[in-house]
Amino acid sequence: MYLAEDDDGTVTTVRAPVMLHTRDPGTARDLVRTEAECLTRMQGTHAPALLGVAAPTTGELPWVAASCVHRRADAPSSPPAPNLRAVLDEHGGTVPEELFLRIGLGLTEAVAFAHSRGLVHGSLSPLAVLVTDRDVRLVGWATATIDGVDSTHRDVLPLSDTYLEADDDELSLTPQSDVYAVGALLLAFLSGRWSDPRADDSGHGPLPNPGIGPVLLRTLWRCLEHDPARRPSAAALAEAFALASGGPTADRASEEVVAEDVRRVRDLAGRDIGTYGLEFARLLLTFSNQLASVGQREESLAAALESVEVYRELLSVGGNSASVPFSSGLAEALSNLSVRLGEAGRAGESLDAVSEAETLYRELRRRDFGVFGAGHAMTLNNQSNRLAEAGRYREALQAIEEAVLIGRRRAELGEPAVGGDLARSLTNLGSRLGDLGRQGEARTAVAEATQIYGALPPEEARSVWTDHAMSLINFAVLLGDEGRHDDALSVVDASFAVLDQYGDERSRAAFEIQEWSRRIRSWLEGPAARAPGQ
Repeated sequence: MYLAEDDDGTVTTVRAPVMLHTRDPGTARDLVRTEAECLTRMQGTHAPALLGVAAPTTGELPWVAASCVHRRADAPSSPPAPNLRAVLDEHGGTVPEELFLRIGLGLTEAVAFAHSRGLVHGSLSPLAVLVTDRDVRLVGWATATIDGVDSTHRDVLPLSDTYLEADDDELSLTPQSDVYAVGALLLAFLSGRWSDPRADDSGHGPLPNPGIGPVLLRTLWRCLEHDPARRPSAAALAEAFALASGGPTADRASEEVVAEDVRRVRDLAGRDIGTYGLEFARLLLTFSNQLASVGQREESLAAALESVEVYRELLSVGGNSASVPFSSGLAEALSNLSVRLGEAGRAGESLDAVSEAETLYRELRRRDFGVFGAGHAMTLNNQSNRLAEAGRYREALQAIEEAVLIGRRRAELGEPAVGGDLARSLTNLGSRLGDLGRQGEARTAVAEATQIYGALPPEEARSVWTDHAMSLINFAVLLGDEGRHDDALSVVDASFAVLDQYGDERSRAAFEIQEWSRRIRSWLEGPAARAPGQ
C-alpha cells in the first residue's frame, strides 16, 4: 500500500502487490480485480472511492487506486483515518460508550450495505475498519466473496485474527460469516482486548461491566451463535445500534447544534441520498423530538414529516435488499409522526400514521423478534392510545393486550431491561380496561405495573421514573374509586417518594407529577375525611 498524490494534489492510496506479482502475476491480477470490483459496487459509500485500476494480462504490475480516508471526512488536509486498533490505543484500552455506539452503528451499516451489493467482506479485522469523525469505512476487499463466489486466494492473505472467523459448516462464506466477525470484533473492542471474547465464558463472556445496554450486548452475543441461522442479519444489527444510540446526535444538548447538523446533512443528502439519506432521516427524527421537548410543535411536526419522506425515498431507491433497515426506520419515523400529529390535533392522520407503523413493525417482528419486538410493543401502545381517543375502545384494548403479550414473551426469553416496557404496557392496559368499565381488571393490571416498577434496579428505575410515578397516580385513582382512601393516599405518598428519589424538581415532568399528585391527594382527603369511621 502506497500514498500518492494525483494531478491536483489530492492524496490517494495505491495498492500494488509488488512482491506477489514477481512470484505469481495471475494471483496478483485477481486480487486487484476483486478489490476494484468491490469498490465499484460500494460506490464510495462506507468504503474508499475507486479512482483507477490496471490489471493487464501482460507483465506489467497491476494496481488499484482509491481515495484516501481522512480522520476528518470532509477535510482532505487532515491525517489518514485510524483503524480500530489505533482507536482503542488512543483511548487507553477503554472506549467511551458514545464512541463505541457510533463506531458500532457505522460498522454494521457498512457491512449491511456491502451485503445488499452482493458482497461478503470475509476478512473483517481491526485493521480493515477505518474510523472517521463521521462514519466508518471498510478496506481490504482483495479476497472478498462476490455474488456467492469465493476468492480462491484467501490463503495468500490469511486473517491474522483467527478468532474472527466463524466455524460454519458451509464451504462458502456467507453474509452470516461477516456477522460473526462483526460481533466478535465489537465485543473484543468493547473488552479492550484483541482476543476471543468467548474466552473464560461464563454465561455471556468476560464483560462484567460492558458499558452498554444489556439489550444491545445480548444482540452482539447472538452474532456468535454456532448456527448461522440464529445470528441477526447485518441490517438488524445496525438497527439495534441505532435504537441503542437514539440516532446520530441523540445526546447533544444544544438545539442550535442539531439544527446546524440538519442543514449540513440536508445539503449532502440532496446531492447523494444513497450515502447520506439514512443519517439525514435519523437526524430529522432526533431534531423532531428535541423541538417537541421545548414546545416548538409546528417545527417538530415539520421535521417528523420530512423524516418520513426521506425514509420513503430511501425505500424507493434502495430496492428490496435495503428493506429491513429502511422499513424499520420508516416504522419508527411514522410512530413519531403519529405523536406529533396528535399534538397538533390531527387525530385521524395520527391514527393513520401509527397504523402504518404497526403494520411495518409486525412484519419486522416476524423476521426477528429479538430486535424488533420492543419497537412493535411501543408502537402498539401508541396505536392503543390513538384508537381510544377515537372512541374505538375495544380495538384499543386489543392493541394494548398484544403489547403486553410481547412484553411477557420478551421477559420469558430472558431479555434484559424489559421490565419498564412491560410495566408501561400494563399501565396502559389498565386505562383501556377502565374505559370499558372493567375496573377490577384495570386495578390488577396497574397494580402489577407498580410492582414491576418498584423492583427495577436503580439505573433502570431512574430512566423510567416519570412512568412509575404516573402509574402510581393511576393506581391511587382506581383505589379511590373503590372507596379505599387510606390505601390510595399511601400510593400517592409513594408517587411523591419516587419524585423525591429520581426527579429533577426544576423539570417540567416533575412539576406536572407534583400537580397531579396534589390534586389526587386533595380529592382523596375530601371524601376520606367525611367517611364514617375515618
